[in-house]
Amino acid sequence: MLVRTELNRLTALLDDFLNLARPRGLARQSCRVAELFESVSTLKQPLARSLGIALSSHLDDPELRVTVDPDRLKQVLINLVGNALEAMSDNQPQTGKVSMTAEQVPEGVKMCVSDNGPGVPSEIAAQASSPS
Repeated sequence: MLVRTELNRLTALLDDFLNLARPRGLARQSCRVAELFESVSTLKQPLARSLGIALSSHLDDPELRVTVDPDRLKQVLINLVGNALEAMSDNQPQTGKVSMTAEQVPEGVKMCVSDNGPGVPSEIAAQASSPS
């Protein structure tokens, strides 16, 4: 079931890439944040374990819902978690942590992907913030 779901999501993503001039509209629907986090964890947990990095999620309310395009939000979360894992892969094993969190705020739902990695080196940050 997971393979079929991921294949469908990746097919839609590939269709978007192939149709850049005609991207598909957002398929907004109400979904549980917990289901999104569980799905991303299922996909990224093997890589996290192999790197010695703890991947976790926390929600203030397990029934927290958002109205989004779930496939696109899931892809964003996959990318953010993947980037965090990749950036931390040289970090000391067994001390790395990546977490996904979500909470209800007055403006809607606040989601975060955070890690305890070393951050962006100052010389790279300076290059990124300076005009070309």
